[in-house]
Amino acid sequence: MEFFEKTVVSALDEGVSSISDLIDAADGAFILEIYNVLKKIVTESCDSDNNKDISIAKKILKEFTNKFNTVEYKKQTERINYLPIPHILDSDWRFTSQTTKYLGEYVKKLLKPQSNLILIGVPSLFLLLNENKTLIDSATLLIERNNIARNFTGNPNIICGDVRNVRLYNCSDAILCDPPWYIEATKYFLDSAQAMLKKDGVLLMIVPPKGVRPSVEEEYKQLIEYAAERKLNFSKILNNSLNYVTPPFEINTLKNEGITSFPLDWRKGSIMIFTKEQDTALSSELPTENKQTEWLDSEIQNIRFKVRDYVDPDQKKPIDHLCKNDIYPTVSMRLELKNNVNIWTSGNRVYRCKTPVLFRMTLAMVHTHGFSRSKIYSVLNETEETKAYLDLIEKIVKIEEKEYGRFWSKK
Repeated sequence: MEFFEKTVVSALDEGVSSISDLIDAADGAFILEIYNVLKKIVTESCDSDNNKDISIAKKILKEFTNKFNTVEYKKQTERINYLPIPHILDSDWRFTSQTTKYLGEYVKKLLKPQSNLILIGVPSLFLLLNENKTLIDSATLLIERNNIARNFTGNPNIICGDVRNVRLYNCSDAILCDPPWYIEATKYFLDSAQAMLKKDGVLLMIVPPKGVRPSVEEEYKQLIEYAAERKLNFSKILNNSLNYVTPPFEINTLKNEGITSFPLDWRKGSIMIFTKEQDTALSSELPTENKQTEWLDSEIQNIRFKVRDYVDPDQKKPIDHLCKNDIYPTVSMRLELKNNVNIWTSGNRVYRCKTPVLFRMTLAMVHTHGFSRSKIYSVLNETEETKAYLDLIEKIVKIEEKEYGRFWSKK
């Protein structure tokens, strides 16, 4: 917490007095980290001489617990809910509509007429450019591995799959990448982009702001050095130039810790810009990641379930509850707890079921027959396990539809 504590205390000393100003000063730090620092300041107030900081910390803490603004939530989501609800396992944060337009205008300035543009993991911008043909005069290709791309099956300008399996060389004038915010993933995206770019092509790589974690500045240095080895020259960084709408899974994590009020577009991103100095398409030298068990995706009344075949041989009950209120306590994939999960919802609820195959079959039956027990039990045996799975699915759908489903319903 020391890294975030230094950031927050410095901001308070400089006169920050509201959630919005503190978020800006924290340079992208996760709201939960900010909240925990403020609680620590207030808790340890008896040992402090700085009454001003304590008073402001109490004021901001109170702001964090105001009533959730559903009107603002609807306003923020209504222009970006043309895709399935985001899921944490897809590393899916959606840009605000304003940020998407900003990216479109920025790319427009970069490209000459008849240029080629590749978007890697940026479906929102792809849809904007397809809807607004006058924005840029270029051929645009989207590479997207998540299920959201399958909504557009048959579109010749979309490649559904992992970018590391795409074989394109020296074909693009500009590439915009939005990788998961881990240095390993960013390097994979950079390798793929390097091969695809033409000489003098421009790479726009979205990266986390410096306040996200203590290691970000070192990661910047690593990425710039790695890019130079791949014949990509660093040009500049556009700090905090992007905003994301807080997805349901992140909102639930915050609410679970008592944080109910915050700017819904608080999460920011930065862009690192590189240019390719030669036309050589270098193959990646990174080791292949260990393949994880595939998460299979199901959707019930707009709520998404991902299920994988991992089991605990010692599990006795149909469902094991792993977290407080069943909410995964973070949006980071570095937490070891994730290895024990085999059911994960779009509302960030996690469980481990005894028989994943049966749970998936139950989901499929609900998708076809709704929650008609007689129809489902006519196919699946009415066992304690089947009943537990049906009860859990019905409970989750009711809760998460009320929480966020009606706001993120696809149009």
